[in-house]
Amino acid sequence: MKKIIAAAVVASMVVPCFSVSAAERVKEVSSVYGDKSEIHIVYNDKVVKYDDVKPVNTDGRVMIPFRAALENMGASVDYDDSSRLVTAKKGDTTIKFTLMDDTIYVDNNRSESTVKMDTPMIIVDDRTLVPIRFMSNAFGMQVGWDGNTETVVILDADDYFKEFENSAPNISKLLNKETPKYNKEYTAFDVSFDLNNGNSKYSVAANGSIDGKNKDNVAGADVKFNGSLNESSVNDATLNAVVADDKVYFKTDVIEKLAQSSDNAKIKALALIVKSDVWYSIDLNKALTSLGVPTATINIVDSAVGGNTAKAMDTLKSAYQTEGDTDIDTIISLASMFDMYEQMDKYITVTETENGGYSLKMNIKSEDMLNILKNISNISDSDYNQLKNDFKFNISANSKTDATKSTSDANIEVGYADDMSLKMTVSSNAEKDDTIVTPEIPTGAADITDLFVSAIKTKNN
Repeated sequence: MKKIIAAAVVASMVVPCFSVSAAERVKEVSSVYGDKSEIHIVYNDKVVKYDDVKPVNTDGRVMIPFRAALENMGASVDYDDSSRLVTAKKGDTTIKFTLMDDTIYVDNNRSESTVKMDTPMIIVDDRTLVPIRFMSNAFGMQVGWDGNTETVVILDADDYFKEFENSAPNISKLLNKETPKYNKEYTAFDVSFDLNNGNSKYSVAANGSIDGKNKDNVAGADVKFNGSLNESSVNDATLNAVVADDKVYFKTDVIEKLAQSSDNAKIKALALIVKSDVWYSIDLNKALTSLGVPTATINIVDSAVGGNTAKAMDTLKSAYQTEGDTDIDTIISLASMFDMYEQMDKYITVTETENGGYSLKMNIKSEDMLNILKNISNISDSDYNQLKNDFKFNISANSKTDATKSTSDANIEVGYADDMSLKMTVSSNAEKDDTIVTPEIPTGAADITDLFVSAIKTKNN
């Protein structure tokens, strides 16, 4: 069920003095686009304002008043006028430096260190300006520079996710649950999708089951289903898959069976390449990187396909707490996620049960989703009224989870006028089974990573 919640949110928390309503997060960060009249400072998802001495760029280093810089990052600041010593504390970290000196002393309760600044402090209008990167890094924050918008981007992930947990308590409770390590799962599904874009119509339907198992960091799944694509159809089709070491292995008879009932030249040509008795492999990391997928997203995918049973919240944090610089796209991604989670949270209930388990209920109807969209976007009243007439959305989900088993079901229905319709029903059962053996990793699989990437890029172009 965690996967259902995560998939429902496109895929994100800041000191109280800069908090604004959830609807404004992405809007505020996006406000730096098109405005190059001054240097901007974005802390988490807030644009920090300086009313007196503005940030300046000196030899490629952005300098800002030291007190404003530290307080805007949530630190308490003490200044000794006689010694000119600045002491700033945030959480478990304390930094000290003397004005106009180039050394920062850092104490994070685990170790002490010193950092030499490569840019000297400067005086502007009787204010001492310090390099923002060194101040931020001293507190363990990620910093980046966006030259297109003249913006310094600071990500304090610890503060960001603390605020998130306060703003979306139900989803946070769910994400902070450690997933029991089940090794056997059975899922039944029934899905249909119809699309009418004016010139052409597409109709896809499938129903079947997924029998999954995992052991020793190797996951396997056997899929059986009946399906159709427009006038073509397949019965008793199979897909066998194994995931190990960041690679996805698969073999399937779907293409061959589709070709038997289809006059489509592309499908028939593809059937000459994809054989039902041959294993193929895709290097997931290589493919996602080649397609320009953000690092944070790749980290989350790696964790999911690797069978990580850690708390989903920890996985989410680690995806964004990477080494190196951050960027404005990462901040907007987090802000979008935060906005959506906070709006969805009111329609989700997570209840603690005995033995460390929990139950979940989610129910979102058309009117609810329209209100969510209105609160996280700039949708006009006229568009809202149009959607109210044409848009259909219903999702209900229930699950119960404890240390030994999990059951869940979900029903999703989305539609827009006569142009699009999606219906999906999914139910699953997962449990621990000591008799499971490690799925066998195929040998001699044909690597089609480059072909896969090329096909995706060609389709997008």
